[in-house]
Amino acid sequence: MTEELLQKLNRRTSQTDDDELSELLEQAISELERKEQSLNSLQRELDETNEGMVALTMELQQAERRYRALFEDAGEGIYKTSSKLTEYRLVNDSFADILGYENAATIEETVSIADVFAEHERYETYREQLSEQGELTGFEYQIVRPDGERRWVTDTVRSVKSDDGTTVYRGGILDITERKEYERKLKERNQALETLNQFVRHDIRNDVQVVSLYAEQLEQQVADENATAVKRIKETATNIEEITQDAAAFVETLTSGEEIDLEPVSLQSVISAELESRRSAHPDATFTVAGSLPFVEIRADGMFDSVLRNILNNAVVHNDADTPVIEVDTTVKNDDVIVRIRDNGPGIPDDLKNQIFGKGNQGLDSDGTGMGLYLVSQLVSSYGGKVTVKDRNEPFVDAPETTNNVRGTAFVLRLPRSE
Repeated sequence: MTEELLQKLNRRTSQTDDDELSELLEQAISELERKEQSLNSLQRELDETNEGMVALTMELQQAERRYRALFEDAGEGIYKTSSKLTEYRLVNDSFADILGYENAATIEETVSIADVFAEHERYETYREQLSEQGELTGFEYQIVRPDGERRWVTDTVRSVKSDDGTTVYRGGILDITERKEYERKLKERNQALETLNQFVRHDIRNDVQVVSLYAEQLEQQVADENATAVKRIKETATNIEEITQDAAAFVETLTSGEEIDLEPVSLQSVISAELESRRSAHPDATFTVAGSLPFVEIRADGMFDSVLRNILNNAVVHNDADTPVIEVDTTVKNDDVIVRIRDNGPGIPDDLKNQIFGKGNQGLDSDGTGMGLYLVSQLVSSYGGKVTVKDRNEPFVDAPETTNNVRGTAFVLRLPRSE
């Protein structure tokens, strides 16, 4: 259309003799040509913009499909609420499944948030804290399903601005019912163990002390032919008391819900006291110290004596030598203290070395509970240390050798030095 008009104007200009009219026509032609160029340029820009809008629309549609897929397929129950935290505006299928509904639309159309909470007070706390803080992390509460079943969930939610500028809330819930049930059973078990611990520590220990007292009185009165029996009674009573101590320590490690409170413990004091106690309990065995004990403190707690007692007892009980020999050697190395407890017993087979620290595992020909060395492993680990067992392949430092060949077991404790 514009090109045809320009051709007519050009012909008219060439035919006219009027200079003024000819000049006006030329100006009109020039102006029309500029306008045509502008229109063509604008058309190209519009075409390019239109192509960009089409591409952007397709990208947005693809993004929306990806978001919708993520939203619907998420294992977490995702939701969006109204600004007053009274209604669910949008939920995914996982959310509906956790709440016990067949589809998300039912929740969006008919279910209020207050109806979901099993306890109204918890719902009020949810609203108040979320309104004040703007977000909640790991907020736990019970929900009630349509069939009356109660489930535990943990909720993480925060406030966001909607398109119209109002504040709404987006969050996600996870079903933690199985975890809460496990925690309940664990609590009941711990309570039962604590009751057992009290019984062991008080009732049984008191009875054992009575037995020991009567045995001491009998020892002064019985004839020589009965002295062995009385001695056996005293040894058994002592053994029972030590078992109750280990059982108490064992229960304490199981039921403690918090990390063990570590403190500086004098290595020299504990080892010296425990060696003296073992000498009294096992007079036929020889207990020695290689060199001297260093005046150093380790990071441990009041149950460290149980660690030493169990290893020392193990070295005597499972020893087949005529005279059991146990030597304690200590070395300070940088931030660690190394304690080696070596004996002259038969040793431990290689295939059992990594098993003896397992709960309930017993040594060869053992009639014990298998609890002692497990307790050792757990306590040393809680101190940040490590216990290993090896063959004794070096002679004693100060203790006498009872055989021509070096044999036996070496327990090695690596303990953190107290700062």
